Order: sequence, then C-alpha cells, then structure tokens
Amino acid sequence: MNFPYISHYSTSAGASSTLPRPSYDPALETIRRHFSSDSSPSVESIRIGFNDFDIDAILAQYDHLEHKEYTITSQEQNVSHEILLSVFKNKGSTSNTRPAIYHIHGGGQISGTRLSGIGSVFPWYRGIDAVHITVEYRLAPEHPAPAAFSDCYTGLVWVADNAEELGIDSKKILIQGLSGGGPLAAACAIKARNKRYPELCAQLLCAPMLDCSGKSVSEQQYEDGAVWSGKTNKMAWDCVLGRDDGSNIESKPSAGPVNELVSPLLATDMVGVAQAFIDVGEAEVFRDGAVEYASMLWKNGVSAELHVWPGAWHGFYLLAPDVPVSRAAIEAKKSWIRRVLDCA
Repeated sequence: MNFPYISHYSTSAGASSTLPRPSYDPALETIRRHFSSDSSPSVESIRIGFNDFDIDAILAQYDHLEHKEYTITSQEQNVSHEILLSVFKNKGSTSNTRPAIYHIHGGGQISGTRLSGIGSVFPWYRGIDAVHITVEYRLAPEHPAPAAFSDCYTGLVWVADNAEELGIDSKKILIQGLSGGGPLAAACAIKARNKRYPELCAQLLCAPMLDCSGKSVSEQQYEDGAVWSGKTNKMAWDCVLGRDDGSNIESKPSAGPVNELVSPLLATDMVGVAQAFIDVGEAEVFRDGAVEYASMLWKNGVSAELHVWPGAWHGFYLLAPDVPVSRAAIEAKKSWIRRVLDCA
C-alpha cells in the first residue's frame, strides 16, 4: 500500500523526539504499519502518484455527476496567468439555488491537483443537490506564497460572480480545505471577511496545515515516524515560504510577507469570519494548530465545531474509512454539513 502523504512515514520505532505522545488507535496502527517508508522527504517523492488522478475514473465512480472545466484569468502585477476550475453537478438538476462547495485540495501546498482526493469527499454530500467546484492552484516551490492563496481566492470570487450561471445560491458557499488546502481555505475566509465578499456560509477545515512556526508540541512529538511527519512539514513550509525548495526542483524564492493569509494562525482579528468545522487526529503534527485555531475563533465570537479524533494519524478517514474512528469522523462531518446547509 502506498499513498503520497505516507511516503515519509518511517516504520522505525526510534523516532527522533523523546517526548511522550498519544498512542495510535489499534485498528489504525495495523493499517499504518503497511505503508512504505522514506526517511528523506522531497517534493519529487511526494508528487509521485499524488498528481495522478483521472477525471474519467472519478466520473465512472460517481456516475450521477457531470463535469465541466472553466479557465479563468488572474492578473497579478501586470502579469496574467490562467486558473483551471472543475465544476461537478448532479445530472438533471435544474435548481438555481443549490449550495456551492468550493474545494481546495491537500498535498502540503507542494503537490496534488484539483482532482486529488475529491472522490473521497463527494460521499460527505450524498443526498445534497450541491455544486462542487475545485481549483487548480499553483504549487510551491516553483510558486511560493502567496501564489496558491491568490489563485484560490480568485477562483472563489469567480464562483460568487457567476452564481447564476452555476445555478448556486451565492449565500450558501461553503469552502473546504484538506490538509495543505486548509490554510488556503482559512485564508480565503479571512479575505472574504475583509472584503465582505464573497459571503461564505461556512468553512470546513480537515487536518489543516495552519502553523508555519514548527514550534508546536504536536510537531515535536511527531517529528519523525509519523504520517506527514514534522520533518516533512518543515520541508513543505520551507517551500511555501521560499526559504528552501527541499528537493532538486528549481524553486523561485520570492515569497511575499508571512501573514495570516499564508499562515492563518498568525491572525489577530477573526471577528466576522465564517463559522467553522475543524477536525484533526490526536496523533499528528497539525493537532495543536487546529485546536489553537478553534480557540481563536471562539475568542472572537465565531462558532466552531472542533473534533480531535483519539489515536488518529493524518488523513486517517481518507485512507482507512472503515475503521470505527474514521466512520465516526465522517459522520460528524456529514451531520455538520447538513446543518449549515439547512439540509437536515
């Protein structure tokens, strides 16, 4: 069994950190032991397989959906570039008031495509006549921050601007980000609050990569010997911040300022951002950042539903969906989604 996030899991019991850490759920531990290992994380090795998702295979699995691609143009400092969006709709639906699900893929902001993992997300919305939009954003290290955020926010604005054509209710846009897509989704929610546009109804952050500091206890606990280890996370953030490309791929180290639109945990004012669902594994590097972010939202009067799943490693419910804790995590998301979209 191989999966891009797991390519840097070391099966060695001798992890670098000497800190005590929560043990893994026994059912998840059994699965985790089958993953391949790579003690030297690199962009190139992470991208192997993670960029290879086939639209035909996705549509064969979800044959109730139709797919259309849109190419939009973004203008930055007098330089334009194209952004590709995939839009999925239920076949035969004629409603013009459907909720929109704006999906930002994971991959540490250094790997993946707009199709990465989308097939695992569709079941969360089973029975809901929603329009799903997923954005192809530029990756680091070739394009350090704020390139990815800029693409994601530009795509989000396009969705709101074209709500009538897409058949969506512009007041029912839910933004979701998985892992490396989490900070991009959170940043878009902050920017949307700042600009008062688009009007997001909610944000769904799954194991979000919110903290660029590398100083959290959870990152030290899972520095090595973990799914998406602290070492891999540092390499990814170095790429995003233009500090080091972490591989043999030529980077362009010209990142912009490091602020809350790059690392949302740096935000100081969260008043008025969209309500949130945040979940994370107890046994992963992103645990402390997710908990702190939920606390920041509460302190600023924003509703946030937080789940820290016991004994769970990064991406557990995507890779092991039939384990009891994974089923519970998926059901929690589905229940929250139906409530915020008024589909309960």
